[in-house]
Amino acid sequence: TSLGFDGPVGIELCGDRPARYDASQGPWNPLYPTIGFAFGQSFDISPLRMACCFAAFARDDARIVKPTVLPGGGGPRMDLPPVCVDPAHLALVRAGLAQAVDEGTADDAFAGCRYAVSGKTGTAQVPGTHWQFASFAGFAPRERPRVLVLVMAKVDDRLVHPVTEVRPYGGNVAAPAVRHVVEHALDYLAPAEEELAAR
Repeated sequence: TSLGFDGPVGIELCGDRPARYDASQGPWNPLYPTIGFAFGQSFDISPLRMACCFAAFARDDARIVKPTVLPGGGGPRMDLPPVCVDPAHLALVRAGLAQAVDEGTADDAFAGCRYAVSGKTGTAQVPGTHWQFASFAGFAPRERPRVLVLVMAKVDDRLVHPVTEVRPYGGNVAAPAVRHVVEHALDYLAPAEEELAAR
């Protein structure tokens, strides 16, 4: 509830609906609903909603962000409580997101990146098919976030790299695309920020 999953995100577009959780999609196991919930299995959630929730980790007040396609229409959701009341909890989450990029599942994608990025890979199977969603959500710069980017790609799990024999996952499909967008976006924003600082 504190993540706003049970209501619309509030964007000015049609098709906005709450997220859904269906434990029946997981394997038969009495502990599965608890275990699966912990790492996001069996959620039906749009990339836009995930980006709004993820933005909370980039904010010092840890509030969910309302998306918008209109100038000045977005901002923090003040109708929802802060996601992480204890700053220590927020710091722990941010440390994990930094570690995922520095030495985790996205380290290859961001090696040599011009900006420090924090984020998380994701790979979600579509039950009963060979399809899966490879995703990465990240914000940058790490200490003073300016942009948040989420990329999700639908890929065939049967695809295997002919040399490395690596299958398509969030770290090798979506993360490189996020890096590309982050670097170009911050390169574009940096001159304006430097101009404002000089005034």
